[in-house]
Amino acid sequence: MKIHNYKKFIVESGHYPTPIKQIYYIIEQYCYEKLEAYLDRKGKFANYSDIEHFTWKEIEERIIDDEMFKKFPVEEMYIKFSIVLDKYSITKQSYTSSYYTYKTDMVKSKLIQSKSKLVKKAINLVIDIGLIINPNAKSIKPEIFEDYISSNLHHELTHAYQEYQQKQNKVNFTNVWDTMNQMAPVMWETIRLSQPLIDLFWLIYKTSYPELNADIATATQKWDNIMDDILDTLQLFDPEEYYKMVQRDLIDAEYDVDEITKNFGKNFIKLYRAACKEERVKPNPKVLKLENKDMKYVFEYWNKIFQKRFEYIKKKLDLQEIQE
Repeated sequence: MKIHNYKKFIVESGHYPTPIKQIYYIIEQYCYEKLEAYLDRKGKFANYSDIEHFTWKEIEERIIDDEMFKKFPVEEMYIKFSIVLDKYSITKQSYTSSYYTYKTDMVKSKLIQSKSKLVKKAINLVIDIGLIINPNAKSIKPEIFEDYISSNLHHELTHAYQEYQQKQNKVNFTNVWDTMNQMAPVMWETIRLSQPLIDLFWLIYKTSYPELNADIATATQKWDNIMDDILDTLQLFDPEEYYKMVQRDLIDAEYDVDEITKNFGKNFIKLYRAACKEERVKPNPKVLKLENKDMKYVFEYWNKIFQKRFEYIKKKLDLQEIQE
């Protein structure tokens, strides 16, 4: 039976990195003020972009807990807030955000010499918070955008916190599956032909531990639709059914189904190697074993991982399922 809803009993037991809260409130206030000013303007919706540079002096006066600051010592920030009109947006209101991907007009997040004297190295943080409006929308709901801002900030700051902790332990922070998900429809035409394949790569990315843990941390503070999307897609993922749907899509597109099916693992690993090269990490030997496997095998391989991640989410968030 399909699970339609999830009753959440969120237990605050270390899932959410509380040291990010002080920085969160600074950025949240800035984004809310920019949103309010945008909505107060008269006339039609228009593109808008602003980059705010927060210096240590501006941040220091907002820090109230030195011990929390030491665990996440942000001493400089570049926050890009934007509202973009997108006629291809499926809904009236949508969003985008990033911590890893930076535009050419912005510096990268990095460690800098501390001015606080509380730590040796501090963080120069760069975050991009974007809101999207379909230009055909007659009106929008401010509270929806406020929810997007809140959820995205929790998510991206959790990423930043994770990276800082890993740098302290001299561990490189990377997410190959994020890069692979972005590269897939560009490098591999077959992906664009079938929604189930697009969903597969999205799910691989969203259930990778760096991304999944950021979403889990966000959910402990504010439950949002993305966690529902992940849980629903995981619960409904059926390798046999996905295989059949992709086959039908390929037949409809008049592609060589047998050739694509047989060489699916080969092309999957080609894409994976490209993502690893982009991220400058060594490919995982376990994943490389998929190179000579067909499409059905690859789907079954990821299904086993998806089921483990599904249980991982439920355990972390102490979810109780309700069946309708």
